Amino acid sequence: MDSKVAFTGVDASNVDHVKISGKVKSANKACKKGRTVKLRQLDQSRSAGKDKTDAKGKWTVVFDGNKINPGKFKATVTQKTIRKNGKRIICKSATVTKSITG
Repeated sequence: MDSKVAFTGVDASNVDHVKISGKVKSANKACKKGRTVKLRQLDQSRSAGKDKTDAKGKWTVVFDGNKINPGKFKATVTQKTIRKNGKRIICKSATVTKSITG
């Protein structure tokens, strides 16, 4: 089952607690909940953190903006295999990048 990951917001009003949020989308509702999303700052090649999606596919990663600079970020949702009604469903991984300025 195809999945998409998207950025939906950035809150850098407090440099100590920068928040980047997004959403995992899929035609199958079961592929939205409980997915791991990893956020990476590509210019510094550093992990900004990870989160698990809620029932609607929403995720938020909070990190220290003093340690991780603005720049190009990559969000990756990992592949997940679930069983529903006796059927195995593979929720595919997805990646998106976005430049975030400070």
